[in-house]
Amino acid sequence: EIGPTGNFIVYTLTQPEDTIRKAKLKKVKKEDMPQDSLGILLLKNDSVIKYPRLKSFGISDENATWIAVITSQDTKKDTSKAVKKIKPAKTPGDHLILFNAKTADTLQFDNVTEFFCPKKGGSIYFVQQKKDSLMTISSLKRLDTATSTVTGLYSSEGFLKKITADETGVKYSFLFSKDTAEVKAFSVYFGKISSDGPGIVADRDTPGMPQGWSPSENGSVYFSADAARLYFGTAPTPVPEPKDSTLEEDKPRVDIWNWEDRTLQPQQKVDLEKEKKRSYPAVYNIDPKKFVQLADTNITGIA
Repeated sequence: EIGPTGNFIVYTLTQPEDTIRKAKLKKVKKEDMPQDSLGILLLKNDSVIKYPRLKSFGISDENATWIAVITSQDTKKDTSKAVKKIKPAKTPGDHLILFNAKTADTLQFDNVTEFFCPKKGGSIYFVQQKKDSLMTISSLKRLDTATSTVTGLYSSEGFLKKITADETGVKYSFLFSKDTAEVKAFSVYFGKISSDGPGIVADRDTPGMPQGWSPSENGSVYFSADAARLYFGTAPTPVPEPKDSTLEEDKPRVDIWNWEDRTLQPQQKVDLEKEKKRSYPAVYNIDPKKFVQLADTNITGIA
């Protein structure tokens, strides 16, 4: 991928097929498989920067000087006697490297779960998670690509995901949940970099939201091109399943199919997980402030 101003080229260095094959034959764990690397060719001085253990990378479509790189945590075990008896705590996220192709400055952050590069540059948003035995703290931070400064925008106990921003990187949004259960009900937050902080614009109690519904973590979150509207998914609020004490061998297995069903029963089984993640689009009109849920092409609620 060539930088928007033509001053750098970003490319991946893939592992040879025979290397991958040998690792599979040895039944190497997924996290220990040979990984690709990222190469950055700086055309100004014809130098190359490489980052191993590549998971993903991103740059803005326009005005890009910073490159965001996610590299996986080093899974090599320390076999020294001093740490052999200590089981290392599993930490969330990976390493985020922010590299300035113009100045060669580098910033690195740990425990990063996701990042977002706006189309027209100006910002890079990223999420960090810190976890201990009692709680998980999620923090949203922003790099100002013009000043190279990083500021915190939001931090709280809970789970933050689906960070997005408008094309200029000025308005941003994300999903957040304080639920500690495996299934979570999320709220939609919206903010501007010029304001004090983000606030909730949609949750299960928002007027216009169907009863028993809430923003869905399986839907896409994005702004319209003019940043006047914020789109996200909605779905019935997930309910934790009651604790099951019945043994698997004692559970009856019955498949029921009705001749009026649109798809055959085997296809229903295939589509089960997809149906569980189905979401329905909704829009938050930023100015004037309105919430609209869309089911197909019909508006079902307005606040």
